[in-house]
Amino acid sequence: MKLSPDEPHEEDLIPLLAVGDPTAWRQLCEGFGVPLYRYCYWLAGGDPATAEDLRQETFLAAIHGIERFRGEVPLFAWLSAIARHKAADELRMRRRHVSLSEVREEPASPASLEADAATAEQCADVVETLWSLRRDYRIALLSRYMDDETVEAVALHLGRSYKAAESVLSRARKAFFERFRKVRGHERRFSV
Repeated sequence: MKLSPDEPHEEDLIPLLAVGDPTAWRQLCEGFGVPLYRYCYWLAGGDPATAEDLRQETFLAAIHGIERFRGEVPLFAWLSAIARHKAADELRMRRRHVSLSEVREEPASPASLEADAATAEQCADVVETLWSLRRDYRIALLSRYMDDETVEAVALHLGRSYKAAESVLSRARKAFFERFRKVRGHERRFSV
């Protein structure tokens, strides 16, 4: 993941999105399309077609709902919340249309359903926390931990020296865990 000058700057985009500027919408879709697809892919359980449909539905809902966006959260957090709601809607619709032959003989245990819900909520919080970070922090963390790149590669993406990239990664991890604790509402200590 490279630090791109094309990535949308929210403070510039929001007023243009609100008035329906097509260039601003194109920037939003191009800038957030890949990370939103990754998130939708996870929400869709690894189904590429469903992930793409979910991403498109999310962008369409954003177009229709931009006037309600108040800027209290980063744009990506807002988009990911829309995607999460769309995925939940899709799941509810599928559950309504299950044939009797598809019904399991034994229901899932309440403990497994609760664990699944907790895991999904925590993953959503990770994504939202990540996208609330400064751009260079987010790119450093995604490059290093999601794309499994070396610190040297992170340095190249950021246009910085190896030592500077190490420093950015250290500060980014610390900022991530501080925000994540606030988002999750607990004070459990994470090692950084």
